[in-house]
Amino acid sequence: MITTLIFDLDETLLYEEASVEATFETTCAHVQRRYGIDPEVMKGTIRSTSRALWRKGPVHDYCLAVCISSPEGLAGTFKGDDPNLKALHDWVPDFRWTSWTQALEKLGIDDEDFGRELAKIFVRERRKRHIVFPETESVLKDLHRIYRLAMITNGAPDVQLEKLNMPGLERFFNPVVVSGQIGISKPARDIFTYTLNQMKIEPETAMMIGDNPVNDVQGAQQCGIKGVWLNRFGATCPEGITPDVEINTLEELLLID
Repeated sequence: MITTLIFDLDETLLYEEASVEATFETTCAHVQRRYGIDPEVMKGTIRSTSRALWRKGPVHDYCLAVCISSPEGLAGTFKGDDPNLKALHDWVPDFRWTSWTQALEKLGIDDEDFGRELAKIFVRERRKRHIVFPETESVLKDLHRIYRLAMITNGAPDVQLEKLNMPGLERFFNPVVVSGQIGISKPARDIFTYTLNQMKIEPETAMMIGDNPVNDVQGAQQCGIKGVWLNRFGATCPEGITPDVEINTLEELLLID
């Protein structure tokens, strides 16, 4: 009998891709107003520039392991006791202004002060944008009456917890396991077994819901947890992966026996 539902966060409860895109668009609009640069051109330039610098960062292997990306580096603070997080925390201020300044330079603009200003604008605008899918809160309210809800999400602890807390969704979940807290990310088996042990439950009593067939479905299934694939956009499931259930919206979870 299923008594526990474990959720992914990004692209499952939050429309993370849209949130990041909107932040880039808003920030790049400042460049258009000051220098007449097409926001799409600026957006492509800052994305590629920051990505290249991110790969040269002091703990890039750690970032790959726990799934911390360059757009998160442009906005996150990376608080935490882990030495890798401390290294990121110390490095990202320079990474941010350097990314924006070098992106401007590639477009023929020599304005370091404006690069620093854009770095601050991006952080501020990102804080405003945590786009929640329309049905998320109402479905969680209904499910919370029936099931115990938990979360496993990849990323930096403070970044992921802010995404969860700002829209007020944290009240539904206990525990919330973030890959950066334990140094293991989905789809590794250990992050799922860690969560089961934290909750003191057996795998057959749990179901994992997420948008990523590999990370969420296959990762959960290798531990004996049922995997529900949330396929909002009509994607094709990778060969060799068979979700226990496929849904198109979170509301369909209310119909699963």
